[in-house]
Amino acid sequence: MKKLTALLLSALLCLSLLAGCQQGAEETKNPTCEEVLTAIQDAIGEDNLPMMGEIDDETLSVLYGFEPTELLEDYRGSISQMNVHADEILVMKVKEGNMEDVEAGIAQRQEDLDATWAQYLPEVYEVVQDARVVKNGQYILFVVSSYADEAVAAFDEMTGA
Repeated sequence: MKKLTALLLSALLCLSLLAGCQQGAEETKNPTCEEVLTAIQDAIGEDNLPMMGEIDDETLSVLYGFEPTELLEDYRGSISQMNVHADEILVMKVKEGNMEDVEAGIAQRQEDLDATWAQYLPEVYEVVQDARVVKNGQYILFVVSSYADEAVAAFDEMTGA
């Protein structure tokens, strides 16, 4: 009887340890989009970003073709204010069931940027062609930058990929 009790207690202890490990593995990061954007800007470096302005609701609606209040829980972005740079960083936390609409807006924005820069400045057009779209859970990043790799790495780190 003592052996059976000891065996059952050992099994119970092992199960509780496994359950504890599983809970930690399921934790997801839930940063604000402002925190993610700041991490991206820090990774790129202030000296590597042209004069950038904030993307507000109106700008987002015009450039991406959707109302942020309808599709997004949160977003933060910045866009070059100089007409010789195409740099753009947009971090969005998408409401459940709206990712396809957001992706369609990003695709349209990419087409618009391509049309704008194809005949203007070849070196900037190369950056536009290398634009990145990355999804992690509810988060999505759209980045146009010579430092897109750094931006994606910071995004992945902040959003849990």
